[in-house]
Amino acid sequence: MSFAKGKMIRQEEAELLFNAVDDEKTRNMVGALFACFWREMQAGVTPACDFDLEFFMRVFIRFAGKHELIKSIVDGGGFGSWPD
Repeated sequence: MSFAKGKMIRQEEAELLFNAVDDEKTRNMVGALFACFWREMQAGVTPACDFDLEFFMRVFIRFAGKHELIKSIVDGGGFGSWPD
């Protein structure tokens, strides 16, 4: 078992991305995910290797902006394909 712990990289860039989100629903989704992520880190749960927070934030902002897709998934619908 490895006890190696990664560190967060590009945190400032991730914060800038978050602060640039104008859509309230998207911002709330991303904020909730980040709060969950931060609680895990505070509880001592860390990634096994360095974690690019800016890349993760960029991907999650894109996902969180797909409100109809998220609603469909939550309502039990299939994922299908990624909408452009």
